[in-house]
Amino acid sequence: MTYARQLLARLGVTPDVEAADPDAYDFIWSLLQRHPRAEQKLADVKRVEVGEPVSSKPSKRVYGVWLNYENGERDDVSLLNKCISGGEGTIASKLRDAFREAVKPQVLQFRRASKAKECVACGDAAAYENLDVDHKVQFIDLMTSFMDGRTDVPSTFDSVDGIIHRKFKACDADFETAWIAYHAEHARLQMVCKCNRVSLRAARKKGDAMAQLPGSCADVCKQLADSSVSS
Repeated sequence: MTYARQLLARLGVTPDVEAADPDAYDFIWSLLQRHPRAEQKLADVKRVEVGEPVSSKPSKRVYGVWLNYENGERDDVSLLNKCISGGEGTIASKLRDAFREAVKPQVLQFRRASKAKECVACGDAAAYENLDVDHKVQFIDLMTSFMDGRTDVPSTFDSVDGIIHRKFKACDADFETAWIAYHAEHARLQMVCKCNRVSLRAARKKGDAMAQLPGSCADVCKQLADSSVSS
């Protein structure tokens, strides 16, 4: 919970978390999926926002999280009380966590081995720390393909950090090993800048699973800015 508080404080008031910090968005979204009413709360979410602290007292000064929907409505969500302390998360969210945790070494290895110093879409040099590893085919699609026809998909998991993230149990080692091999063979990774990553994710959310990188950083940032103004 301490990390979540610190993250919200670092972000401060942020109208669009995904556009501002994709990694922070990933973490917050994983927490939101632990909400007791996640399926209802997260349906048709267009944008996740961090708003002003709900208390003026320094000891209780926690920034609020708001969900902005496609229909223009806006709803607050208790990230700390409902998504961490009050919720264990769905089996689906735990399973996704375990899948990601299992192949994290592959993703890190790709990042370290990559000689890319620029986004594959931009052409302009980008600092290494500003590049993210992206799955050309959505991670959820790789998971689904791997599980197709299997009858040994786990439904219980161990905790990685004692609070949030999950990993496969030792008794599911064969399943995990098979998944790691499948990901190594079928995943296609690429280094993209944060702007293009955000644009890709937006397109994939709309159902374009094979969305291509849209172009230069300048073009993408302009598209994001225009989209923000129009919304």
